[in-house]
Amino acid sequence: MPLSFIRGQSSVRRFAAFAFISLFLFSSLAAAMSSMQVPAVDANGNGILTTIQADVRDGSGGVYIDVEPFISVETQNSAKVAAQQAAKLAGVDLGKYDVFFKVIANTEVVDGPSGGQALGLLAYAEFKGMKIRTDLTATGSIEADGSIGKVGGILEKVEAAQAAGLRLVLLPLGQAVQSGVDLTQYAQARWGMQVVEVKNLNESVQLAFTPVGSSVDVPSHPEPALVLSDVTALQSERVLPLKALARTQVDGLKATLSSLNPDSVIAQVLRQAINRSSQLLENGYYYSAANEAFLARIQADAYALSNVSKAGLIQRVETLQADMDAYEFAQPTDTNLEWSAGARLRWFWAKERLAELKERAAVSERALSLLPDFAAAQNWFVATKQLDESARALGGNPVSMATWKAYAAQQLQAANRSVSANPVDSESLFHLKSGQSAFDAGDYLAAAYDAAFASAFNDARLTLSNAKENDLPGLLPKDENLARYADDAWAQLYYAHALYSAAQANSSGDLLDVINAVKLDALSTALARVNDGLDSRIGKPIEPIDVSSPSGIQITTTVQPAGPNPWILVGGAAVLVALVAGVLVLAYARRPKPLSKSDRLDLLEQGLLQGRISEKTYQSLSQKYSSDKAKKRKR
Repeated sequence: MPLSFIRGQSSVRRFAAFAFISLFLFSSLAAAMSSMQVPAVDANGNGILTTIQADVRDGSGGVYIDVEPFISVETQNSAKVAAQQAAKLAGVDLGKYDVFFKVIANTEVVDGPSGGQALGLLAYAEFKGMKIRTDLTATGSIEADGSIGKVGGILEKVEAAQAAGLRLVLLPLGQAVQSGVDLTQYAQARWGMQVVEVKNLNESVQLAFTPVGSSVDVPSHPEPALVLSDVTALQSERVLPLKALARTQVDGLKATLSSLNPDSVIAQVLRQAINRSSQLLENGYYYSAANEAFLARIQADAYALSNVSKAGLIQRVETLQADMDAYEFAQPTDTNLEWSAGARLRWFWAKERLAELKERAAVSERALSLLPDFAAAQNWFVATKQLDESARALGGNPVSMATWKAYAAQQLQAANRSVSANPVDSESLFHLKSGQSAFDAGDYLAAAYDAAFASAFNDARLTLSNAKENDLPGLLPKDENLARYADDAWAQLYYAHALYSAAQANSSGDLLDVINAVKLDALSTALARVNDGLDSRIGKPIEPIDVSSPSGIQITTTVQPAGPNPWILVGGAAVLVALVAGVLVLAYARRPKPLSKSDRLDLLEQGLLQGRISEKTYQSLSQKYSSDKAKKRKR
């Protein structure tokens, strides 16, 4: 089965990986000197252990990966960064060596960046001629400054390590608390295992070479003082609905906190979130405040469900899905456009998260690891209803979704090209999937917005990957630029959130905070541009769209072999098989099918476009088909 170092990779990526795996054969890397068992999460959501080996030889700075399964671009990038940071920390010139990694896993695909910390430790061990303690494992991505980034599937990975008898687990800073449970306490009390958070590769190295079986001194991570500018005066009235929503969320956390044991871990989590959200609200960072409260609410809700059975969780999932399907959105208008888009976006994010959860639940025996995903979907739907009420209250002149179909297709195609050419940001693929789902459902407003998320995040990561260390301070957003987004609510809100990340970067010095700030800055620009594109089409003739494929667009992702690997052989026969299979799939896809409600809606839009039916007839019939579809969902 496909395996991911990060939980929840898309079926699109898995399909791409499956197609390419047939093209390549890998030979073994001989006599690897350093080895580590590294936890991962497979496509079924189960924690497993892979084996990673490393060898360093005289060379010219090459970094190569040889794998038993297939390997993705993200994992390749992790290996390169890990080797660079390990060499820097070891005080050696990487240009005089070649680094060879071998990943052994009982799976078809190795995907994601969360093996970065382990790769860095292995490379360091080779550069220094040292031996990593055999009862240690580590998870976490690695950035260009050596910092260890957050990853998914923490609980599953810790459990897999415990089952294998490992006694020391290194996690990214801030990830020991899962669903209201502090793994540093839980693992020690229940399994005699030490779970330690590390901030960067330097801290990892201090722990990885201690004696087998020994307890380590936990690194101290005092929270740096955060200096926030007050940006309240720079915000326009357009953002006030989210300010009110953030206050509601903070009040909800306070109510929940009052019912908890004040000494519990989850109570500590809520207190910290309430304090930080209140500080952010006071200084004009409304999205940041809402986001802090949102993340804490997910922890609280997951904790509240910690004793639920798998059957009980599935019942809750079905109930939530039914409630979502029955929900009727406010009509998009020329006045409520942004808030309507915000509400619809979160509905589709919840839908994607529930789909992933159901897929994992089908093969997982335990409910506990599924709870954060359920809580996230549940709270996205809560946010959907809150934002949609804001849209409903604004009123305005109704706008047909067909107005934005061609524009949404263009935005998704552009996002697809960006992510396919250089897939460097894992968040981008989620938004690409969600945008495609929205487009297929006829919600072109949400589709255009999600495409902006995908493009902005991926393009920002590319900018950062090409930037030199001295360039980074100049990439951080500046307070005075917030006013340029006065006419765009979400652009304002996300830019203020970028300023919050920049303040965190200035206090912590962490590259991860810089990355967040630059991504959010890019998102603000993208959303302002999309708003202009959506607004400019209101009241104009509906644009034609390429309908050569069922939805007019086709999402693809590129998966590449691991660099200039001298052991890869190209299988010509496999290419032929893939081509034949592609022809058969295409033929099957083009078979005649009865018209669905969505097909009829598409034909109506074409009729309106070609002048064969009036706008009044279009509105009447499209409402009929949409209501028929809604009735069918309710049965």
